[in-house]
Amino acid sequence: MRITILIAIIFSYANTFAQNPVSSDSITVQQPPESINLQVVRPLGSGRTGPDISTKNHRIDPALIAAGAFMGYGVIAQYNTPLRGLDLKVKNAREKYFASRTTIDDYLQYLPAFSVYAIDLMGTRPKHDVTDRTLVMAVSHAIMGLTVQTLKHTTTVPRPDGSNTKSFPSGHTATAFVGAHILYKEYGDSSPWIGISGYMIAGATGALRIVNNKHWLSDVVAGAGIGIVSTEIAYLLLPKLHKLWSKKENINALSILPVVGSKQARLSITYRF
Repeated sequence: MRITILIAIIFSYANTFAQNPVSSDSITVQQPPESINLQVVRPLGSGRTGPDISTKNHRIDPALIAAGAFMGYGVIAQYNTPLRGLDLKVKNAREKYFASRTTIDDYLQYLPAFSVYAIDLMGTRPKHDVTDRTLVMAVSHAIMGLTVQTLKHTTTVPRPDGSNTKSFPSGHTATAFVGAHILYKEYGDSSPWIGISGYMIAGATGALRIVNNKHWLSDVVAGAGIGIVSTEIAYLLLPKLHKLWSKKENINALSILPVVGSKQARLSITYRF
């Protein structure tokens, strides 16, 4: 009897619920979104350090690639017969078309380095201040000079005019390309033509060394590479130099003095900390 009454009550309640559905105002049913985007963020210690790490592009400066090729060419040319033959062909062409000599290259090699400071004074802003540029200039020339002189005294390649056995590589060309590459690094973004003009002057310096019968083609090509690589190394060392010497906002003294002698000319850059 009790079971019959309980069943009757249940069916009666179910019938009432069916006849009086719940209004939409009392209960809101949310539709599922069309799409769900899930982003999983891994902790730093899980093997990945966050987004964009795997997609970061590491691009090598094309100038550095070219410098490596120039240096490689110069070295290979000392042992490769066809390349040595090319050196002789260039020398023969020089004797045919350029019999006279000039001393312009003795001064032209310093023009790109001088321009690194002169262009700043004319209003075009470089990437680094005068202190950093002077540090890079000094370190670049130190690396270049050490490399050039070491190779000259170890390779003992005779000059085309037979004056001595210190032909390889061209120091004039290396000096010019140090200044040209600093010019490119400092002002290339502001005006590409500034960087291009520096390389043209450096290239003209190397060409004049051939015209003057002081260097082979391979000497000049190698000198260009050494100048660029020396500059790149100096820029890489710049943060280390900052740690060794505390930077001051203003330098105490900076002097740029061309020194001209009877047989040589050089640019003396003195910086007092």
